[in-house]
Order: sequence, then C-alpha cells, then structure tokens
Amino acid sequence: MYDTLMQMGRWFGFRPGYADLCRLYAQTDLYGWFKNISFATEDLRDQIDYMNNIEETPENFGLRVATHPELKISSERKVKSGEERSISFSNT
Repeated sequence: MYDTLMQMGRWFGFRPGYADLCRLYAQTDLYGWFKNISFATEDLRDQIDYMNNIEETPENFGLRVATHPELKISSERKVKSGEERSISFSNT
C-alpha cells in the first residue's frame, strides 16, 4: 500500500543525529514501488498547487492519484469517499 511505503520511506532522508546519507538494499520490486509512489506524490502535489492557483476545491477539482497494478493507495476503509476511474493516455 502507498501509505505503508510512505511510512517506511521516512528514514530515507536526513534526520538530526543520523548520517545525512543512507544506503538502501532492496529488491527490484520494492525499488520500483518506491519510484512509483515518488512519482504519484509529486504529481499530486503539482495538482494541489494548480488547484490552489485557480482557487478550486478538491470536491470540484477532482484530484487524481496515479496507481500501480500491484499496489493499493490505502486500505478500503481509509478511502471510502474516493472513486476509482480508469483513464487512458494512449493516442494523445
């Protein structure tokens, strides 16, 4: 789940009293999952910035979270008001 990986990633950056660099040994799948949530998080932040610039609300704007076929964004209980939609970017 995205939220679980994000919690695990809290140790990847600088923390006072710890070295400012860390080395991560991970399986290829895990590396790909972190890469995916990094992209999805950055994209969501860009959407929020744009939404704020045009003075819209999340309800009217419709924020999107990029998905991954092997990962859920969060547990079903936490995403109760979300809607799943498929969008294709082919032939654009």
